[in-house]
Amino acid sequence: CQVCNAHARKYRCPRCLKQSCSLACCLAHKAQDRCSGRRDVTKFVGLADFTTSQLRSDYMFLEDVLCKVDSSKRALPPSASGAQQLERKRRRGAAPLPAALAAEEAEDAGLPQRCGGWLAQHSAVHQALVRHASAQGITLLLMPRGMSRHQVNTSRFNAKTGRTFWRVEWVFRCGSGGGGGSGGGSAAWGPGAEECSVVQARVDEGATLHSQVLKVFEKRPGTGPTRYRIRRYRAAMSADGSRG
Repeated sequence: CQVCNAHARKYRCPRCLKQSCSLACCLAHKAQDRCSGRRDVTKFVGLADFTTSQLRSDYMFLEDVLCKVDSSKRALPPSASGAQQLERKRRRGAAPLPAALAAEEAEDAGLPQRCGGWLAQHSAVHQALVRHASAQGITLLLMPRGMSRHQVNTSRFNAKTGRTFWRVEWVFRCGSGGGGGSGGGSAAWGPGAEECSVVQARVDEGATLHSQVLKVFEKRPGTGPTRYRIRRYRAAMSADGSRG
């Protein structure tokens, strides 16, 4: 022990690397040397001594700096002119509410909170869609912007009618060889079977699944090949209808 010189060393100070044997010697070292006992995260480390743990430490240090910068920006009170402009924007609905107030209002209304700001990353049209879906008891998750599933999503909330029009995609297992006959084999309809999709761009939220799936089999120009591939399902629905 470099403090009492009486016992074997057990601990090493993260800051100055001084070795001690007990808590008493550790506290004595901090008092005598005026050492904080905390590792100096800004200390220069040579390339030869740079390890994975050092890289992780540097990353956590930068994350902590960014967090403190963000917290300080939120803590700063706005100037008089800035506060007036912000208040005018809020009255027009052009500025967001403070995070705490927005979360409180969302909780009272049963709407999704903007956790992590994920909803703010989307357009106002998609934000309205998510909020209306939540009011209907639907948890709607959006793909990030730029992804193909997000770009083809035509689901929209109509503020004038107060209704949502959904993009519905029906996926059928068409089997091998173009849909198969009435017998079909289990292999033709198993996990490796070919899939056939039919998209309905605007489906009213009040429509039933049965009414919409019937439209898939309606004879319309250009739908012949698709209806042929899913004819097995059409036959099954016809049989169910005759029994009903």
